[in-house]
Amino acid sequence: MSARRFVFAAALAVVGALAAPPTGQAAFLLQLQSGAQSATIDLGALSTGGPGSGSGYTYTFFFKENAEGTTTAVFTNLEFGGYTISAATNITNAPGSPLGGNLSLNGLTVSRNAGSEDDLTIALTSTGYTQPNPQSSLDSNFAARLNTLAQTTPIIDFRSSYAIGDNPFGDDVSNLATTEGSNFGPVAPQEPFSAVASTGLSGNTSTYSLTNVVTITGLGFGVANRLDQGGSSSVVTPLSVPAPAGLILAAGAVPFLALLRRRSKAADATAETPVAA
Repeated sequence: MSARRFVFAAALAVVGALAAPPTGQAAFLLQLQSGAQSATIDLGALSTGGPGSGSGYTYTFFFKENAEGTTTAVFTNLEFGGYTISAATNITNAPGSPLGGNLSLNGLTVSRNAGSEDDLTIALTSTGYTQPNPQSSLDSNFAARLNTLAQTTPIIDFRSSYAIGDNPFGDDVSNLATTEGSNFGPVAPQEPFSAVASTGLSGNTSTYSLTNVVTITGLGFGVANRLDQGGSSSVVTPLSVPAPAGLILAAGAVPFLALLRRRSKAADATAETPVAA
């Protein structure tokens, strides 16, 4: 193979590595529980539209988008167990990116209606994460506030977990944060409560799953007592942020290609130089 053809083949290899498709999405599930009632919603299987329903729940509208390695699923007026859950934006970026693995739920609004049980648990899980590797920490956050007119203060329990393997709702390593009373609610109207936690992780060469769980106990009835502007996140951050593999390959190939070009030009010049008689 001539030097010029070898240069062209190397360039094609670099382009192919940069354009390689990402790993496919794995399980992405939302689980609701209140008293003896429970429902599991496969967010990856639902299509945009509405109204719709499943075993134990109904919703007005559902929207899903897959863009830039991230899946986003949004419910409007999700009715379950006497609760109304709206504007829940569920996000996963499985299999992750060099910047981290992310699972989050944002824009959460919860109202309790007559006939409901005292507690509601909202669990979000996603499997199939492979990046970053090795991991350094599981960083978690929960935040929300009550309506200004709220007269009762619920107990909020938040758990974020990391589990090795494709283990939906697994809890091998967990963060836990609980609050009650004056730390949250109408004592300071519209002032959000937030909690953060971090757990160190050992290296892992396998896939892993992320789960975050919010349990609300003792929420008052009606929209005046609603929980709103809620959000939770579970993020796995790397020990160091490596450059994407494709960029590393391209960076390594640039000086190599330049060297081949210089040798090719030198070979051409030698071939064109007349031989002395």
